[in-house]
Amino acid sequence: MLNADILKGRWKELRGKVKEKWGDLTDDEFRVVDGKYDQFIGLIQRKTGETREAIEKHLSSIKWSHDHDPAADNQTLTDDDL
Repeated sequence: MLNADILKGRWKELRGKVKEKWGDLTDDEFRVVDGKYDQFIGLIQRKTGETREAIEKHLSSIKWSHDHDPAADNQTLTDDDL
């Protein structure tokens, strides 16, 4: 699961990886969401029709660049963390 630090610190990388899967998302939409997890999930749901569970599963499966700390993934991200 993503945590707040990863989402904030890796926002540009995440955007690129998400656009690989869901290419209909625009840069303007990403700017509006600006790293807010629940809004981010909602945006993807609206654009793709996929369930929250499917989106979160995909986000959890993202392979990060070489300096990512996998131990940080053990934290759960909520809107309060942002």
